[in-house]
Amino acid sequence: MGGKPNQMIKPYKREVLQDIVTWDEHSIFIRGQRIMLWSGEFHPFRLPVPGLWLDVFQKVKALGYSGVSFYTDWALLEGKEGNFTAEGIFALEPFFAAASEAGIYLVARPGPYINAESSGGGFPGWLQTKKAVLRTPDYLPYTNLYVQSIGSIIAKAQITNGGPVVLLQPENEYSQATPGTLFPNHAYFQAVEDQYRAAGIVVPFVSNDAAPHGYFAPGTGNGSVDIYGHDAYPLGFDCANPYDWPNGSLPTDYHTLHLEQSPSTPYTLSEFQGGSFDPWGGSTYANCTILLNQEFKRVFYKNDMSFGVTIFSIYMTYGGTNWGNLEEQVEVDCLII
Repeated sequence: MGGKPNQMIKPYKREVLQDIVTWDEHSIFIRGQRIMLWSGEFHPFRLPVPGLWLDVFQKVKALGYSGVSFYTDWALLEGKEGNFTAEGIFALEPFFAAASEAGIYLVARPGPYINAESSGGGFPGWLQTKKAVLRTPDYLPYTNLYVQSIGSIIAKAQITNGGPVVLLQPENEYSQATPGTLFPNHAYFQAVEDQYRAAGIVVPFVSNDAAPHGYFAPGTGNGSVDIYGHDAYPLGFDCANPYDWPNGSLPTDYHTLHLEQSPSTPYTLSEFQGGSFDPWGGSTYANCTILLNQEFKRVFYKNDMSFGVTIFSIYMTYGGTNWGNLEEQVEVDCLII
């Protein structure tokens, strides 16, 4: 095995689940080869034309990326309680096949909560009829069918089964809660992880803290992930003032925080700003393009490299289209392909 990864995936029931995707404090290894996972976000449900997915993956690969991060939307797959359907344009098998053909690794992000600037953060409308507090142990029974079903589909596409999926992110930006709700709820987060393990997921778990708080980093107790990651949108979304970079917007302490919070894992930016949404009645995409132009990329992406990031995902890379009532806000398609 090339390199000397310090850790394999953390053992469950005293057994290592797999040894294809491993890591040390610098990067992940895939089959013993050290990999910089340079990833971009692409949601298949925002381009529901399977015949076009290979084209997108090939163009992503041509940009020098090695991976793609993707969400799945619970509301689209279980719109009626108890009826899970992932067929036709919602079938993921062609998505996985296209990624494999293009030579792209995948980071699966099935939620159940995804945000994704989608209506309800991916929660189906029928969930609002339940008395359970969302994103707590109370609501987990309602997620069982979705998690078991989507988890099983993703499990078949893991690299351990010859597929392109190398990491899975349980939950999404679980970094705060409404007043009066226990947070961080380690029992809840562990239960979400257990659901995916029960569905057959054996690749490492990665997180995306909404900011570098250190929640659920390795060694923090129940619910701790294998590889800690966080998100960052340093310029925000003020497209009305595209030439303004607020004071203090350039991060300077990410490396220090990483060493404090998760020194045994690769520094991971699970989402880093690649564009901006423009809300209804906003200042137009043209201004958003100026805000996040080549100067932003030159300064902020190089700054991230200085912190030693080796798992890095740009949100978004291919934005696609919000269909019907899917949208919360409108995404900028940050990659012209």
